Amino acid sequence: IFNAANEVAVGAFLERRIRFGRITELVSEALAAVGSEPISSLEAVMDADRRARAFVTRRLESQDRPLVSPVTQAPSGTA
Repeated sequence: IFNAANEVAVGAFLERRIRFGRITELVSEALAAVGSEPISSLEAVMDADRRARAFVTRRLESQDRPLVSPVTQAPSGTA
């Protein structure tokens, strides 16, 4: 669950859709929302992975925050 949520959140960060600090928030939310249970099969692992990815994707789609602007540098000669 952690890894799946982290991969989706990091992808959004690299696409400049979220700020770096939002990654841990999304992973934490996914851990709480998806929950955990004893893993009894590969299918259970794959299902938990799918649910975590879907959760973070939905949170990203529903976010009201604007896209992160690229960092700009001050013109030369200004300090």
